Amino acid sequence: MTSQRPANSKKVAKVKEKISETREVVSSQMQFVERARNKVEKQEDEYLEEYLHIFKRLKVLIRIHEEKCRESKNARDVYALNVLYSQQREVIADIRAVTDMSHQVDQLVNDVLQPMTRSIGQNALNVFYQMRKLLTETTPPEKTQRALNELETLIMEQGKFIQQEYSVAEQKITTLLVG
Repeated sequence: MTSQRPANSKKVAKVKEKISETREVVSSQMQFVERARNKVEKQEDEYLEEYLHIFKRLKVLIRIHEEKCRESKNARDVYALNVLYSQQREVIADIRAVTDMSHQVDQLVNDVLQPMTRSIGQNALNVFYQMRKLLTETTPPEKTQRALNELETLIMEQGKFIQQEYSVAEQKITTLLVG
């Protein structure tokens, strides 16, 4: 009976040491998760919200299993606890990946898509004013107003089309990079 106690004591000591080490790691990663949570509030990103929900659930389960390990010293409880720790690390890695991708989507939209769309819109306006000038200079006054109205309608339709395509492109970029 006494020979089992030292062996159990060593196992318990190892488990406690492992729990302590993992707690430190999780604690440092909690700071990252907190920053991610702040980002969720700003961006209202549903993927991050779901990951944070999963993370919170795992945190509760881990605390329950840590308590079980202290009380029962059962190898199955230790295994279950290690599995939960692994799942928690995976969720943290997923949160990092999603936040990195969200940043890349924002950067791509701001640095590429918006300038391109502005350029196309500005070009359409330049064409409108050139055509307007040409119409007023070359057409008879009775036909000028009708032609200008038609031209304005066409340019407005083009503007709406550009806005729609911008939204579609932004959504496709987000879907492609974030999922």
